[in-house]
Amino acid sequence: MKKLATFAAVTAAFVGAQIASAATFAPAPSGPHVFQGSVQVKKDGLTYTCTLTVNANVTSSSTATATASLSGGFPCALISVTGTGNITHDGTDWGISGLTIDPPISSGLCTGRIKFVWGGNTGTRTITLSTPYSNSSATSGNPCTLSGTLTNTSPVPNTVTMTP
Repeated sequence: MKKLATFAAVTAAFVGAQIASAATFAPAPSGPHVFQGSVQVKKDGLTYTCTLTVNANVTSSSTATATASLSGGFPCALISVTGTGNITHDGTDWGISGLTIDPPISSGLCTGRIKFVWGGNTGTRTITLSTPYSNSSATSGNPCTLSGTLTNTSPVPNTVTMTP
């Protein structure tokens, strides 16, 4: 069960290390900026519908971090997401690196960068995960995949901006 919990955590978003370009974040410092939504979490042929919560913190105008958790029906709450990830832009895509997802029912941990689409710098902010775009790498078995849209739940209205 512990492995399933970690797998879900990777969903929030966004795992692994990658070189970032000069992204900017504002206002700095600020947070937590909470994003939440229903996601499909897939690993090794198993699919779970869970609620993913991502807490993003802007630590400076050039640095933002994120933690994540999965909740919902069995086995979502058992999927651990550990670590504090870095939100980066690699010159092409936004992503979260540095989270580990451990799905207890599947083999291996998910630790790769999770790419996402940022829902803009005006109005309701969103984070969209889509398969295979958001796939992360796994230590064994198939990659972890996440799909769904997270919307800003706190603070409302949210004024965080992310610019590549």
